[in-house]
Amino acid sequence: MDTEACFPVTRAVEMDEIKSRALKGGEVLAVLHHGPHETLKEGYRRLFGYIREHGIPTTDKQREVYLKYDPDNSEENVTEIQVFLHD
Repeated sequence: MDTEACFPVTRAVEMDEIKSRALKGGEVLAVLHHGPHETLKEGYRRLFGYIREHGIPTTDKQREVYLKYDPDNSEENVTEIQVFLHD
């Protein structure tokens, strides 16, 4: 499984072992997860349950886009879980 973790940025980031790059786009099915990262599996369960229920063909590629990250108040975190669809 190919998984990428993403943070939206407004400019390139280059420091220590962190480097930014533009990610290849594509058609995805996505769900927003609100809350701590420890509960992301609930979002995955919802998303993959929907995919199975509706017989949607997907690839093995997925992303987590951290739209809002607050290490001091993880209940405020917002993560978009994306699963890429087959062409």
